[in-house]
Amino acid sequence: MADSATYSCNTANEYADVKINGTNVFRLFGTSYCSRASSAASALNAAFTAGDDFEFCTPSYFDASNPYAVVTVKSAKANNSSTWYKSDKRLIVEATTAESAYPWWTALNWAETIRDVITQHVTKLYLPANKGTVNDGSAYSNKKGSNYGCGEALNKNTANTEFFHCCDLTVAVNVWTVPDFTSRWVKVTYPSTGKVAVLRVNDYGPAPSTLRSIDLTCRASTKALGTYVTDTPITFQFQK
Repeated sequence: MADSATYSCNTANEYADVKINGTNVFRLFGTSYCSRASSAASALNAAFTAGDDFEFCTPSYFDASNPYAVVTVKSAKANNSSTWYKSDKRLIVEATTAESAYPWWTALNWAETIRDVITQHVTKLYLPANKGTVNDGSAYSNKKGSNYGCGEALNKNTANTEFFHCCDLTVAVNVWTVPDFTSRWVKVTYPSTGKVAVLRVNDYGPAPSTLRSIDLTCRASTKALGTYVTDTPITFQFQK
């Protein structure tokens, strides 16, 4: 069965639903809820028609207007490692504060719901237990970091067994391990740009010998921070 997306708008209650194969995958609110739903359904159907690999359907930074969005990466294919670092992102839908006060959590949930509903079999994304709104422990200030996933050879899977996505809003840290194959949130601040992003820890790195504490995915996390430059000071705070 071919996958198909549809949408419906409830003007009385001012929301719109987007469905895949008849199952609701997300609900949109705000002033443009109906047009956003129409665009999302069209983007999903375009992705189905083009044969996008939904292993690369993920939360990602798309642009300044869509910092927490669900995308597919059009050229990336799970069975071809040379394509894993492609960045031709197809915007499916942006998560806004009209849907929740924590759009990073919303985008992750929407991406996982889409992946659950489609006919293609893909791996699971791990959802942290909470929404990433409360500080959890001390902040790590003025640390060195780096970009990763820009084409260098990497393992296919992350420490929590997810497929690695260079366009995902995730990071690897070496000050905290990934216990029981789960994930957690981290708020990252880049003083050079003043940008702040709530990202998801799903891997362990960089190597301690580099004297760096955090690796940011080069096609999403670094962009969300205004393009992070390796070894410049960065601060991060775990969230729950």
